[in-house]
Amino acid sequence: MSGSLMEEMREATKSFFATPKEEKHKYARQEKMFEGYGNDMVLSQEQVLDWTDRLYLTVTPASHRKLKFWPRNPPSFRGVLNEYAEATEQIGEVILKSMAASLGLDENCFLEMYGQVPKMYARFNYYPPCPRPDLALGVKPHADRSALTILLQDKDVEGLQVEKDRQWFRVPTIPDALLVNVGDQIEVIKTEKQN
Repeated sequence: MSGSLMEEMREATKSFFATPKEEKHKYARQEKMFEGYGNDMVLSQEQVLDWTDRLYLTVTPASHRKLKFWPRNPPSFRGVLNEYAEATEQIGEVILKSMAASLGLDENCFLEMYGQVPKMYARFNYYPPCPRPDLALGVKPHADRSALTILLQDKDVEGLQVEKDRQWFRVPTIPDALLVNVGDQIEVIKTEKQN
């Protein structure tokens, strides 16, 4: 993926989150739905909420897209996301084939499990200034349930951390790079295939 496409996606995302609240709310997620613009769904009073605004969209297969949640402002957003999604899908395919081969499995085994066009989502996070950062997390500790998470980081802001052996490590930001997290689904599939 070109550095220019990554930058276009970053800029389109920043432009969307910079639009007035009324514009963003045109794409608000509906109650009990994940897709659209908003914050965490409140499922219980004990729930810890993330300090983030987000936009969550289905990108593949194209027939599953809910375009009513795809911003029209900035005007470039939809086209850039479509191009970014195509490039990301190709990267994901290469990674899944390489992972399978490195495990001594048929290179298409992971791809076959997800069908011809695997479901892919885009999640955009914006972290507004927090009056009490000592009491809030941008995104609470979690594991990715997906097969892969391909992350385009803000090139100017660090904040991502990973936990290993009960210790947290900062993930450096590399401007023209994508960060790939292997999700829980691959761990389960790998274990099943090797047994």
